Amino acid sequence: RNLALHRPYTITSREPDNAGDDTNDAYSDFGGIQLTNGELMEDSLYSVGFSFRNAEVTLDLGAELCMSSVSVNVATGDGGVAAPRTVEVMLSNDGVTFTSVAMANDIVGSGATGRSIQWVDIVLDGKMARYVRVNVERSQRWIVLNEIRAWSCSGGVVAETYETFGFSGGVWADVPLNVLGINEDSS
Repeated sequence: RNLALHRPYTITSREPDNAGDDTNDAYSDFGGIQLTNGELMEDSLYSVGFSFRNAEVTLDLGAELCMSSVSVNVATGDGGVAAPRTVEVMLSNDGVTFTSVAMANDIVGSGATGRSIQWVDIVLDGKMARYVRVNVERSQRWIVLNEIRAWSCSGGVVAETYETFGFSGGVWADVPLNVLGINEDSS
């Protein structure tokens, strides 16, 4: 099951953007819920974008729990939006001292025409922690994150595919999850 579903998190940038802003108004995180609400880019309200900077997201799972993997859903495609260069997972039990436990390097984009989404899966092999920090390094101008999931050791799925859908006039198309065919465990 997804341990991160509806769990609180904080977002920080690991470098300033060119405008010096802490958030990007076009893709900011309204209310701190987009990345753990279980929704995948049905519209732009479910995306959190970082322009010209890397991202750091720290999840609080509420208790020390066993995780089999962490999955990060990202946008790829045109307009400077690309798969990240790296995704690093760090764990902590106190929320202060974090240890790097796994990293996905040289992530290859989906290769789809236009905008698409894809999962970056990081296997943890039963690591225990309360806090999960995901550091995302950009490869082009934009990183757009859609969802972060921490899968329990007792069950869950790891996404293996991405799905492509339309982008027009600066607005993500409304596409129901069942049309996207994304296999998810929402318990």
